[in-house]
Amino acid sequence: MLDETSDPLIKTAIMHAQFESIHPYLDGNGRMGRILIILNMMAESAVTSPIFFVSGELERERLRYYNLLNSVRGENPDWYKWIHFFLEACRRMTINVKDKFEKVDLLAREGIQNLNSTSGSMINNVWLYTFNRPNITVSQAAIDLNISENTTRTHLNKLVSLEMIDTDSSRTRNKVYVNYDLLQILR
Repeated sequence: MLDETSDPLIKTAIMHAQFESIHPYLDGNGRMGRILIILNMMAESAVTSPIFFVSGELERERLRYYNLLNSVRGENPDWYKWIHFFLEACRRMTINVKDKFEKVDLLAREGIQNLNSTSGSMINNVWLYTFNRPNITVSQAAIDLNISENTTRTHLNKLVSLEMIDTDSSRTRNKVYVNYDLLQILR
């Protein structure tokens, strides 16, 4: 029996299927429904921030996704198959996110280890800052880290020389520094 104490994922699976069935617009229906998944998980206190992006997993099996959504409509709805599919998509998404977090953590730790053997502690802060903002300028980083632009530039250029981040070397002003290794993991 489904009630307020039921598992948030099961309630979210049902809510999503019901929304997709009643939403009257052809354009944007799927996007809105998938946004509601995140909002419902937050409302259920199952997640504390909007990181529950199961839509990628649903889209990978688009034909099956639509077929199973359609299977819950009509006289004999097959809720079991739909809920099972939704839960499996959530499981795959969770494994994928966990894997990404582990790779990001490893990248950060390896960078700190590399820096500790070559530099001082302030550069560690600049390195970790690139995980908060993978595309940065000297002025942005200096303000956010509360250090001078010269110090920031020195540390960013050191990270470039160590091949930990990249920048457009042809520019002399307003350079953007990019943590491509992080962006590669997050894509």
